[in-house]
Amino acid sequence: MKESDLLKALEPVREYFSGKEVNANTVLAAYLRSIGLPAYGEPWQRAKKAFSQGAGFADAARLAAESPLPVSVEREYESAPNPNGPTPYHASALSWFPKKFSPGDLDGVGAKRLLGTPDMPPTSVLVRETAQNSWDAKGNSRSIKFSLNLRELSRSSVEVLRQRVFTADAPKTGLSDLLKSDTIWALEVSDRGTVGLGGPLRNDLSVDAGQDTNFIDFVLNIGAPRDVHLGGGTYGFGKTIAYVVSEVGTILISSRCEGLHGLEQRFIGSTIADGFDMNGFRYTGRHWWGNAIHTENRVEPVTGTLAEELTSLLFSTKFDVDQTGTSILILDPRLQGDSPSENIEALVDAVVENLWPKLVSNDDSRCRMEISVELNGQVHPLPDIENHATLSGHAECLKAIRGTQAGRGIDALNLRYPVTIDEIRWGSQKKLLGHIALTRYPVPVGTRSPSHSVTLMRSQAELVVREFMRPPLDVEGFQWAGVFKPITDVDDSFAAAEPPAHDDWVPAAIKDKTQRSYVNVALREIQTIADSFINPPDSSHKSDGQIQSAAVAGDALAGLLGGVMGSAPGRKKPSKAVGPRAKRPTVSVLSTQTSNSSLPGWARSSIEVQLTDTDAEALPIEAIVRVGVEGGVERGSENDLDAIRVLGWEMTTDGQYEPSPVPFEPNQIRTLVFEARSDLLLDVDVKVVEQR
Repeated sequence: MKESDLLKALEPVREYFSGKEVNANTVLAAYLRSIGLPAYGEPWQRAKKAFSQGAGFADAARLAAESPLPVSVEREYESAPNPNGPTPYHASALSWFPKKFSPGDLDGVGAKRLLGTPDMPPTSVLVRETAQNSWDAKGNSRSIKFSLNLRELSRSSVEVLRQRVFTADAPKTGLSDLLKSDTIWALEVSDRGTVGLGGPLRNDLSVDAGQDTNFIDFVLNIGAPRDVHLGGGTYGFGKTIAYVVSEVGTILISSRCEGLHGLEQRFIGSTIADGFDMNGFRYTGRHWWGNAIHTENRVEPVTGTLAEELTSLLFSTKFDVDQTGTSILILDPRLQGDSPSENIEALVDAVVENLWPKLVSNDDSRCRMEISVELNGQVHPLPDIENHATLSGHAECLKAIRGTQAGRGIDALNLRYPVTIDEIRWGSQKKLLGHIALTRYPVPVGTRSPSHSVTLMRSQAELVVREFMRPPLDVEGFQWAGVFKPITDVDDSFAAAEPPAHDDWVPAAIKDKTQRSYVNVALREIQTIADSFINPPDSSHKSDGQIQSAAVAGDALAGLLGGVMGSAPGRKKPSKAVGPRAKRPTVSVLSTQTSNSSLPGWARSSIEVQLTDTDAEALPIEAIVRVGVEGGVERGSENDLDAIRVLGWEMTTDGQYEPSPVPFEPNQIRTLVFEARSDLLLDVDVKVVEQR
């Protein structure tokens, strides 16, 4: 078939494509996955037979699900069992398989170094990599679960490790010392609703193009790209972080997946440690505990009843009936804290920093990822990202881009902050690469590091690649945030720019000149657009009549912004040494709340104001609400009924308001209420009226 025909045939099932290249086999495999069948084993044999006899891709997949194997194929299949099926294993304990050196092998220390040295703590790398791999394994699920459970292993579990899992004293692993301990901690990383670690069990046999190779890529291989279209992760270099985090370089893996004859439970232990000598031979330092087939110099996972039994004895996250997924138990994890509670905080921080897009609600059809962090099975709460001190602005930008790329207007999204969207295009043909969304918003009291970055993320994966840092705003009390997402069509270009840790976009790493140019242009435009947003040019030349939102705010947001005092907003100025001065009254804002208005597209704001630092019996306070624009406020916009409606100061009588100015006694708190269009950023000036 021509490439154009293959691409056309692939389009309806593109999200299920996971091949390295588009050919008849990889397209057929995508059709099988789209109806929930594995691209190997009996379904694959059926589909290939039907396709070779003239059936189209969709019909071949349907026939694979409905028809028994043709007699000729069935006999061939029975007489020559698939060599990638599990080898029978009848023991009740696992056997040890240390890897001897052969040409081209890496020492275990070198294998762990392949991840490189990402500029982030190991805990963050672990969270990023495991979450990315789980996301890539979502298959056709509409919702998957991802959990991190830091737990102390029970005595019975430790005894299972001693007697039935680690059945040999592997040199230079530290395992024997660990197993002597009375207390062993482990980090259990689990996903459910994913496809699990399926595919062949041997990495020395060829596989058909398009066939899943999840198990061998994660457990046996190092450096094998997973090549998931629109994915964010890899079962290559990045997986080594699980071993790096373990003090003994050891993990246990349990996965339920689609096997050759239905659901199959697989269980294996794996270690990456220093190389060593034994019985006159050199060993790499890579070890496995499973079904060691020494006569063939290879190892397999145990399957079936033994795998299910060991899983139930050692893992806390169970499998529901017909549920697939993977669990990894990282022994003796080295996280960032000195106690379990500190380690949990480190995990929560890593989840919030790197996976926050998965915590932002969405109303479209994209797959959802439910994330939990637990200590001994007790769920540790994650913050509300949409009300987070710094990430709330990033969340609003992400929702704006989601809506834009889904063909919905921003006005329909009911965003909390005003957001601007810009397209980033490439070349003379103006090819669309992606969208950048930017917003300015208040800094809550006590915020240590206000936001001043654009979050770079991939299209469908929506996992943080990195923060593109730019200067902060020079308007007191305000921060800014942005998000950039490429569109689906060019997402793989940005994937090609990622190093093993997926923590950057490096255009020079891309071989294809066009793809390299996409990423170069995008990064350049992101900086240009963000810098213009931070320091906008003079807007006086604009004549389109549109009101432009800007980062301008008055004392009415002072409590929210971190205790700004005075009667007007201003640019940051260097502090100056001054002598004693007279005590002056201070108008402070204690809180700001917003709610829906009865007017479509409007919001109601309630601001608590307090008068302090005064000895007077009472002072008059007035509030002026204007529309904020770049460099100041919109002239003539004060109480403009088309944009703002000031109800006044709440009175003790329900539903009654008093207009400004109103008398304030010392330390008295009163509430100002006004309504305004939700797409505007407002300047609220609350101050003491000068006495004449």
